[in-house]
Amino acid sequence: MKLKKILIISGAVLAVAAVAGFTIVRAQSGYTKVLTARVVRENLVSIVSGTGQIKPKTYVNIGATSFGRITHLYVKEGDRVKKGQSWRRWRVCRPKPAWTPSSQYSIRR
Repeated sequence: MKLKKILIISGAVLAVAAVAGFTIVRAQSGYTKVLTARVVRENLVSIVSGTGQIKPKTYVNIGATSFGRITHLYVKEGDRVKKGQSWRRWRVCRPKPAWTPSSQYSIRR
């Protein structure tokens, strides 16, 4: 009877230890592994990766006050542009109005 009691208690302790160990291993599997090294003086080389969004410090809305066709761009996407710098060449186009003033026409009676 005493041996049976010891085996049951040992089995229960072993089962609890196995469940706890499995839970700990599974919880730590999602962490990123970190490498460590001794501190020495040398050139710094590191590769960093991450996720996220890159947002500009300032948003600029570029709009036109007249109609035209851009014929040449002097800048590429990502280039820095200073205030007053010419960044495009364009040709002005005069759109045809969708309506005409009624003063041009006379009503015949």
